[in-house]
Amino acid sequence: MFALIDCNNFFVSCERLFLPALREKPVVVLSNNDGCVISRSNEAKAIGVPMGAPMFEIRDLLKREKVHSFSSNFQLYGDISNRVMQILQRFSPEVDVYSVDEAFLDLSGTPDGKFEEVGEDIRRTVLQWTGIPVSVGIAPSRTLAKLAAGISKKQGKTFLLIEEETLREVRRRTPVEDIWGIGRKLSASLRMAGIGTAEELANTNETWIRQKYNVMMQRKVLELRGIPCESGEHESSGKNAIMASRSFGTPLTKLEDVQEAVTSYTARASRKLREQQSVARVVSVYIQTNRHNPRERYYANYQMVELPSYTDDTAEIARFAREAMKKIFVPGLRYKKCGVTLMDFAPAGNFQQSLLDDAETVLKRQRQHQLMLVVDKMNRKLGGDTLKFGGEGIAQKWTAKSEHCSPRYTTRWKDIPLVN
Repeated sequence: MFALIDCNNFFVSCERLFLPALREKPVVVLSNNDGCVISRSNEAKAIGVPMGAPMFEIRDLLKREKVHSFSSNFQLYGDISNRVMQILQRFSPEVDVYSVDEAFLDLSGTPDGKFEEVGEDIRRTVLQWTGIPVSVGIAPSRTLAKLAAGISKKQGKTFLLIEEETLREVRRRTPVEDIWGIGRKLSASLRMAGIGTAEELANTNETWIRQKYNVMMQRKVLELRGIPCESGEHESSGKNAIMASRSFGTPLTKLEDVQEAVTSYTARASRKLREQQSVARVVSVYIQTNRHNPRERYYANYQMVELPSYTDDTAEIARFAREAMKKIFVPGLRYKKCGVTLMDFAPAGNFQQSLLDDAETVLKRQRQHQLMLVVDKMNRKLGGDTLKFGGEGIAQKWTAKSEHCSPRYTTRWKDIPLVN
């Protein structure tokens, strides 16, 4: 038996923690650069604020309906997420963190008849200890637990998807595109094959499904029947590419400003690389102007570079990334966005050294690795960018807009709320 814990309207819920006056009022959280809506309160949904809507298209609606808008505060959201996940570990030794606001729990040790009691205990504890409301769906497989959590969110209580009659009814009411792991193209293909609901997919011959699609789709059929096949491999295997990218707060025209952004994005990607204990051999950079501005020439380009050796050293990767950016930068244009991607990974403690590396080079690389670990440790302890590379710049004109950002209540000393 599995439970899916889903934090309700998570980003909005985090903002309301320290502003209780916003409860029962329409609230939205905007993406990087205040571009579009990425989280909505139930009240905002009720007045017709669409998910993903660009800010410039709904500005009048937000003003007319007195909707409270917030810029993304990912430091706050990440910290609250960690607290929720730590609480969930009290209820199961097997916690598979699926995303910042979702986690699967293995409830195999729970006695029959106690599942709903455990689910309600989870909901009460998380709400009392963090202030975050969560939905809990419990079922014999992860895919069914996903469906159950969606129903829990609508009903406001733990939902068990165990009884065969209930299971068939839920599957009949679930379109194939709403099944976890089935995207737009795959759902279109299934509909062309006459499979439009989860019930129809569950009753499809799994051998035929495997021959027409793949073994992953065969597992999905079994999951819908209540036979667990999915695992937490998406977390443990690590990523095979890491990208750091963001639109600029204002268009950039100078190479040195773009280079600052490249260095900063490289530092962010390299930190993620070290967190998953990997090293990379390839770095790719790209740059583009605003494709939506008909008055300006649109330009987009990328450059990929193979590093001399596998590394997780931010300084070395940034040096090659900056050189690559110099090759594709065209003067006279107004650039809207750039990004850095790291690829071709190997385990940090087990990778092929270059035949040209001498003992001194290997020792230097080991020292740089240790230095990076110290930098990461200091930034975790003291906050985000306490230590950073000079190449990232000081003024950082390229920083994304964040005009409505709330304080970092739990991760920055000066933002800790005061009680009078």
